[in-house]
Amino acid sequence: MKNILIYGSNGFIGSNIKKYLQNEFNLDTISRKNATFCCDFSEKKISLSKKYDLVIHCAGIAHGNLNSSNFDSCINLTTNFLDSFLIIPKKIIFISSVSVYGLKKGLLVNELQKLNPSDLNGKAKAISEKIIKEWSIKNSVRYTILRLPLVVGKNAPGNFFKMINAIKNKYFFTVNGGIAKKSMVLVDCISSNIINLTKKEGIYNLTDGDHPSFKVLVNKISSSFNSNYVPINFNIFFIKIFLLFLPKKIKSSFEKLTYSLTFDDSKARELLNWKSKKVIKEIKHIL
Repeated sequence: MKNILIYGSNGFIGSNIKKYLQNEFNLDTISRKNATFCCDFSEKKISLSKKYDLVIHCAGIAHGNLNSSNFDSCINLTTNFLDSFLIIPKKIIFISSVSVYGLKKGLLVNELQKLNPSDLNGKAKAISEKIIKEWSIKNSVRYTILRLPLVVGKNAPGNFFKMINAIKNKYFFTVNGGIAKKSMVLVDCISSNIINLTKKEGIYNLTDGDHPSFKVLVNKISSSFNSNYVPINFNIFFIKIFLLFLPKKIKSSFEKLTYSLTFDDSKARELLNWKSKKVIKEIKHIL
């Protein structure tokens, strides 16, 4: 493998993958700015005439910024990108999300679970997965789709960053003693293993294999701040009644604290030799 293209190279995941690959491969990047090719594929496409051994598609509209008015643009990020290749690449990796399953709760959900996305992010990822799979089959390209849970790392955006700030500033709370478990994965483990993850095509969940509870996470994060912070805890029966009266967006945040949702990555561990450090053991290096 020689020539690699990273699409979405300035994002959290893309920039980390770039860091791991830039000294070993001929690396080109695509982003709206500060890249080999500067382009917004939601609005237009360009001609890509170089022969690539691997294309890594990390681009997307950030979860919090995706809405009904820019949903079609999010899909265009994939369709226009694929239409830009004058020479078809050998392999493509698409960074997807476990949001394609549309689940609020479940234990060790595997790749056979029916897709039923419940939010715009999940719907966009599911549609993009279908587009990439069909394009890859049509053009005899080996494809790998990685479905990721919460991605954790230094300066990670999104829910993990919000959780750290809430614990640090002592306004985080738990439900039912914080026993709900969540799957997570370290961005550094994805990035350092990205080449190995192309060994066999297919669709794979990736996690750290640990699925820590909120109670464990709160204790570990607060101790890293030299704090013995004990969050306010809400009884689950109170929360279930409370949820009936909440707006959908706020209700979703409460549900994440209430129900366990974990994913099975044994397929990746068996077929791709996927290995990951545990998030809980890396907290001090992340904060």
